[in-house]
Amino acid sequence: MSELEILYKCDSPYIIRFFSAFFVENRISICTEFMDGGSLDVYKRIPEHVLGRIAVAVVKGLTYLWSLKILHRDVKPSNMLVNTRGQVKLCDFGVSTQLVNSIAKTYVGTNAYMAPERISGEQYGIHADVWSVGISFMELALGMFPYPQPLQLLQCIVDEVSRRLMCFCI
Repeated sequence: MSELEILYKCDSPYIIRFFSAFFVENRISICTEFMDGGSLDVYKRIPEHVLGRIAVAVVKGLTYLWSLKILHRDVKPSNMLVNTRGQVKLCDFGVSTQLVNSIAKTYVGTNAYMAPERISGEQYGIHADVWSVGISFMELALGMFPYPQPLQLLQCIVDEVSRRLMCFCI
């Protein structure tokens, strides 16, 4: 399922609104609503009361996608847009996919936000998007990415983070 198909199919206040698409110099350009606050990756530490409202919008957007059997697969702060009215919407469905039997298995997305099962090459479902949301909210709450950077991070996620997170939650 292409990004255009997903955008055309979606009708949710938590998903960026699609207007049209056209070719420019052999490239497809997509016209969507303008979110004048930009993406959340440019903001520093976000206060808890604001982050709570962001979390509600992001989870509602993902729940809507999942109801259509669509897995985002690239949830991260740069794919969460905000406007000056306080609306938060998900965008960038370039690596999203249609779920078949609630399972996906291809390796796409941004490594730093990937769930352990995705990095390990195992099958995955909506819980992989949930992992990415958790990492994203930690980053927004802390004002910085919560773990070591790329190469160290991949191994850390698979070997260490799951165990530490489990201990933290118990």
